[in-house]
Amino acid sequence: MLFDRLTHRFAVLLDSSPVKRAMIIPYFLLFVLGEYLLIDIYFLIYPISYVNNEIIINILPFKSIILLITVLFIFFRKQLDQSALAQKIVPYILVLLYLVSLAPLGYIVGFISLVTGLVMIAAPLFSVILFEGMVTVFLLVIGLAWYLFSAYLYAFNVLPYAPILNILPITTKNVDEKIFYVGYMTILALPHFISFMLGTFILVRYWRLRETKIRQVGLLDSLTNIPNRRAIGDYLAQILSQRAYTEPISIIILDVDFFKVVNDTFGHATGDLVLRRIGEYLKVTLRGTDQVGRYGGEEFLIVLPNTPLERALEIAERCRVQIESSEFKGFEQQSIHVTASFGVHCTSNEDEDASSMIHRADMQLYRAKQSGRNRVCSDYEEVGEIA
Repeated sequence: MLFDRLTHRFAVLLDSSPVKRAMIIPYFLLFVLGEYLLIDIYFLIYPISYVNNEIIINILPFKSIILLITVLFIFFRKQLDQSALAQKIVPYILVLLYLVSLAPLGYIVGFISLVTGLVMIAAPLFSVILFEGMVTVFLLVIGLAWYLFSAYLYAFNVLPYAPILNILPITTKNVDEKIFYVGYMTILALPHFISFMLGTFILVRYWRLRETKIRQVGLLDSLTNIPNRRAIGDYLAQILSQRAYTEPISIIILDVDFFKVVNDTFGHATGDLVLRRIGEYLKVTLRGTDQVGRYGGEEFLIVLPNTPLERALEIAERCRVQIESSEFKGFEQQSIHVTASFGVHCTSNEDEDASSMIHRADMQLYRAKQSGRNRVCSDYEEVGEIA
């Protein structure tokens, strides 16, 4: 999808060097000034009484020089990115280029025009996102100083308002002049509006995706890539709060038997590999509605919505057999076999909460370990045999 690719590129841009981030300015100016030059050429070829072509001719060399400088920055962007000095000064230079390019044009079309308003709003917003604080302060100070100075000259009749226009857009009562002014300002504002809206959309999308990713990472166990203790506990609490009055909910707590021996014999890296594989086995063994999470160390918690005890015992036994019959390979291709003990509990009443359920299942896990390990125990029955 186009917006997915743009969002990804934006994320890469934010993590890139200051020069690469600053290069968004030349590309933007190329887009804006390219359109403005085409409009100027159009009015020079097809003159219209509302537009002062003398101003266009006078400002044309200025726009051409800025456009040339912009192209040069784009052309030498790779060389600049390799310079340590450029990383420090190029953002300031390009922000200044942005101000020098658009501030005079803002005066020419009018201080209170749509174009000037978009530039005044969008520039600080994206500067805060792309650059460090001092670059933004530099932009705001220089830009505001230019704006106030030009406004002062206009207020005291030193400079005319919107000199490129042969009409007075603020006071005119001529309908044709008003229509031309609105259309002309809309065309001039279009590249700023498109860039502002597209940038805002991509930025919001990036922040939402980043927030979702951070939330997901915060709820996943970094070793096994399954829900962590907090996530699986919250899931159990959610299921309990949403269940119907008679709906049974079961949980399984399992602990890998003698896991310390695995770590001491083959190393902790191999032990981590065994835990990851067990997490994978549990996910493929369980039903689609079940959820497994790493509860801590070598313990796993399985939540079984709408599952009576008899069915929970069958699932636990299936998981026990899967672990017992699996061969784990260490980093040196050692053959490792492990077993696990299981404690199962099913909701006994409507008021039982997550903590109570986990405590009861943990008691059954303790009983399974005390009675020989590699077995499944519940409040009512015991299944499985010692290997």
